[in-house]
Amino acid sequence: MNLQAEIILDKLRPLKEKGLPELYNDREYTDLIMSFGLNESEWHILQESFFDYLNTGKSYLKKGDLEDAANTLEKAVVIKPNNLEVLSALCEVYLQLWQQNPEEALYSDRSLKLVNRCLEISPDHEASHTRLAILRPKVKIADVKIKRVIIIGAVALTIILLAVGMMVFILNRSGGGPGSNFH
Repeated sequence: MNLQAEIILDKLRPLKEKGLPELYNDREYTDLIMSFGLNESEWHILQESFFDYLNTGKSYLKKGDLEDAANTLEKAVVIKPNNLEVLSALCEVYLQLWQQNPEEALYSDRSLKLVNRCLEISPDHEASHTRLAILRPKVKIADVKIKRVIIIGAVALTIILLAVGMMVFILNRSGGGPGSNFH
């Protein structure tokens, strides 16, 4: 990768940490980038390095090196947040990471956000519809599991409270309540 581009991207770290930028037109996004202290020359360097990040990230994805693919494609998204090709590739990375680690909600959440972004940009994007079909049932299953745990916890708490209430009632009826001499 271009060392100069890496240094410039470091200036944009707060933007990257904030997550996927909103949909902006090119001029609005350029203005946003410039608000981080970049000059026109630096912005030009980043734009020229976009395809290096995109192609390297896709190469990592093909090799199955998903962590490096995610890191590299995230940089490309910072440069061009509305580029369908990079968004789609990054979505695929997070989908695969999630399929390898189904308990890691971060991956499914990130993939779902990227699918939605792709569909905002191109409502007929076939790969996004396919990914959405994979993600939706899994996300719903995770929600059902969470709800089930909450219900089980609520039932257990109710049983405990009923048992304590019954004990207090029995103690009070038998004269063993507070202030009694029942031992």
